[in-house]
Amino acid sequence: MVLLLFGMIAAIAAGLLAAGVKRVRPGEVAVVERAGAHHRTLSAGTHLLVPLRDRVRARLDLGERVLTLPPRTAHAGDRHQVTVACRVRWTVGDPERAVYAAADGPRSLEHLLDVEIRSAVSGMLAAEVPHRRTELEERLGETMREAGAARGMDVLAVEFDELTPTRPEAARVLPPGVLPGPASPEGAGEAGYPGGGPTGPGRG
Repeated sequence: MVLLLFGMIAAIAAGLLAAGVKRVRPGEVAVVERAGAHHRTLSAGTHLLVPLRDRVRARLDLGERVLTLPPRTAHAGDRHQVTVACRVRWTVGDPERAVYAAADGPRSLEHLLDVEIRSAVSGMLAAEVPHRRTELEERLGETMREAGAARGMDVLAVEFDELTPTRPEAARVLPPGVLPGPASPEGAGEAGYPGGGPTGPGRG
């Protein structure tokens, strides 16, 4: 009877010990909670947790990921539409923040990206939008990096897959002084004027 009791105790102890051993694969981290709050973050390797007190809340892949914004139309400053599609390359930068700071970091970042793209395009003529791809990518990248950091995300880059006026005639209406390629200081002033600046539509 005594031997049976000791055997049961030993089995329970072994089971608890096994339950406390957690393995984290290379390229992954595990966020551990204790008493319902963040306790620590485990890197790749084998770790021993306190049974019944610690639990793995989430496992996160540290590899590069891509957030895709499907094609959609945005209104330029001259009321023509521009078809836009882009992607955001990112990784997990702060595991704790990625788990606790935002319920759905990527989805909220996608919504913010959509808003920022529409805002940027509305300040340009449809014809000049494709020629300011690099400027837009850098501008959006800076905004997304700041927003991503608050969500535990390390944004690497914003890249456009499509950035074209939806109507062919709109693509040919570049205003005087605005040349294909990066905008000059003078051209930038006109480009920022909704409706095309002094030489654009609405000013005759």
